[in-house]
Amino acid sequence: MLPVAGVAVLRCCTARGLLSRSRQVHSRSTGLASGYSPNMDWGDVPAWAAFILSGVAIVVTWKARGDGKRSADASERSAAVAEAALAEQRAEAEERRRKEEEADRPRVELLCNHVTKDLYRLANEGTAPARNITFHQDDLPAVFRLNDGDEVSLNPGEAVDFLMAGSWGKPVPPQLFACWEGQDTPVPVRVTGIRAED
Repeated sequence: MLPVAGVAVLRCCTARGLLSRSRQVHSRSTGLASGYSPNMDWGDVPAWAAFILSGVAIVVTWKARGDGKRSADASERSAAVAEAALAEQRAEAEERRRKEEEADRPRVELLCNHVTKDLYRLANEGTAPARNITFHQDDLPAVFRLNDGDEVSLNPGEAVDFLMAGSWGKPVPPQLFACWEGQDTPVPVRVTGIRAED
């Protein structure tokens, strides 16, 4: 006879279809569970295969989700790098355009040349007129007479002669500092051909 627990397990397995029909018949006829072995019915193979395939599908889906996230992160980084490169190119183009405009802008270019003895010539070699030219007083030599105090303005290509002479304490400097309308910061004006005795 089967113990009560064994009969209960046998009935449970039989009710759930876990034992094959031949085993059920054998256990009923003998009344013993000595030959009991849980046989899987071939009808269960597709169910187990489907279960394994569904597990594989879950793993593949999970991995693809991670790959998709990494791909999305990489595309975001790539987009950020491209955006930064575009911003840099725009800044460079703007800087280049600004420099070209600055280079094309008319400019005043003053030159001071020694003519003879104490006579010098101030010329505007630039492309813009220089209106109301003044010189920084601290840098001027002992004698400096430019148009006797009247306003000095030079159009492009024009020049004006003036007197400039040095003394023991204030020689003729190698450069003067000039300002004009629109140029409030003093600009150095090179003095060329200075006499050695000055």
